[in-house]
Amino acid sequence: MLPTISLETQKTVLQPVPKDFLMTPICVCSTSNKAGLELFFKSIELYAPGVPIYLASPLKPSLRPSPFKWIPNTYKNFGEAYNAIMRQAFLDGHEEVIIANDDIVLDPSSYYLLCHDRLQLKQQGVQVGFVAARSNMTSLHMNIRNRLENDVWIGMKWQSEDNIIQVPWVAPLFASVGIDGWCGFPPINFYSDNVACHDMEKEGFKHFIGRSYVHHVGSQTIGKGYWLDSRNIVEAEEWLRNNRPELHKLYYGVN
Repeated sequence: MLPTISLETQKTVLQPVPKDFLMTPICVCSTSNKAGLELFFKSIELYAPGVPIYLASPLKPSLRPSPFKWIPNTYKNFGEAYNAIMRQAFLDGHEEVIIANDDIVLDPSSYYLLCHDRLQLKQQGVQVGFVAARSNMTSLHMNIRNRLENDVWIGMKWQSEDNIIQVPWVAPLFASVGIDGWCGFPPINFYSDNVACHDMEKEGFKHFIGRSYVHHVGSQTIGKGYWLDSRNIVEAEEWLRNNRPELHKLYYGVN
């Protein structure tokens, strides 16, 4: 069973985002998912109005929340694209950012709970790496459909969903990270998030999934059937073999 840190449950009702949290920007990269990106922006306007948005995309979208900053996404992979947009936010003076997929939708409490959980952990003296939201379509340990050991069903969710849980790595569909522990993503699609979490953990930073939730459409970031994408598989395996042999053995099962 994964270790848990119990915190007071926050009510998931429509309410204004506290002013203390309004400066944590959302950084998102997109290629061709115009419809999904517009839906995501609509949910930001409804549930986190006024939050700064940084977008890397091939074209500047017609629908743009405010405040908004855009850079052309000319990068070849997930890692390089997110490094570029996060670097811009850090250069603008933000000490923390939230990175997000372009195929998610916020609920009324997604932004508030993610920021609040990070604040709680920092106040406890934890060196916080990633704090990630749960979702309906994501890795098993972050998936609301997954029942943890000794979990209890309460009302319409698992009891564990009201806890912050420490994990070795996260899939950053909607996840906060600070400049203090940021090591950067490698220049690959597959396993880029695993590598980043691994590098930060070696520096003493811990990763968590929190009480925040986002709905994930799925399969938009790098395309449908991406687990069968031989190019991504080959590129990731080659990079891991040359740069992180311990992770290469873990994920590919060979030396």
